[in-house]
Amino acid sequence: MPLISFCVTCRNRLWQLEQTLESNLAQLGDRHELVLVDYGSGDGLAEWVWARWRSPIEEGRLRFFEVTGQLPWSSPRAKNLAHRIARGEYLFNLDADNRITASDVLMLVEAARGGYSVHQFSGDWRDGTFGRIGVPRQVFLDLGGYDEAMLPMATHDGDLLQRLLASGQRVKRLPAPRVRAVGNSIEQKMAEAGPAQADAAVAYKHMVRVNMELARLRMAREGPRRSGGYASFNGRLNGVAVTIDGFNVIRPLEAGPS
Repeated sequence: MPLISFCVTCRNRLWQLEQTLESNLAQLGDRHELVLVDYGSGDGLAEWVWARWRSPIEEGRLRFFEVTGQLPWSSPRAKNLAHRIARGEYLFNLDADNRITASDVLMLVEAARGGYSVHQFSGDWRDGTFGRIGVPRQVFLDLGGYDEAMLPMATHDGDLLQRLLASGQRVKRLPAPRVRAVGNSIEQKMAEAGPAQADAAVAYKHMVRVNMELARLRMAREGPRRSGGYASFNGRLNGVAVTIDGFNVIRPLEAGPS
């Protein structure tokens, strides 16, 4: 059975994880792992995880990274971090508001065995399923993951899919998820994406336009692969202080002067 890592990122969305994490962990059993990145939340997310989910962490079913320091939110950087620290042969992006079922896991096991990528999108742009993308680990790393040069939200999922196809990777469309995602508003989506805007929808559409043009230009100039390394982070991986550099080397974080 190939190990599948379900990669989840979160920043100040504890209210969503409270509705999804328990059922998602239950579906994985002890054969797969859920990777959770807390990207600088201030809503008690890390305290809740340690109070409620210490056993799955110790058992290896939940891999938990707490980014230290207040960093500007970046969805592609956060998602890349979750995928980079995952141990699975196959990586599946799962937003904090999404749920998985036993049938989802079986389809992903088949994809992992077949070595192809998947997109589990319902076709409804409003229901939060567009980011459900599964990729063989080595393919993801060879492509350079999500494009960290993009603005913090919008378009990076579609860009990854286009780059997968341009690199020759087969991408299979899976049936829509059977369980709906936890709903959120455009204001909630944009809450961490920078200074508050008078009209969140207008600000989001601006990010879409900028990122789409950036994706087009980079594809034309560089092709599907993004090179040069990833963002570096300090944090706690399963409670241990570490640093992960731009080339995925994880090492203990050296203590500063006392």
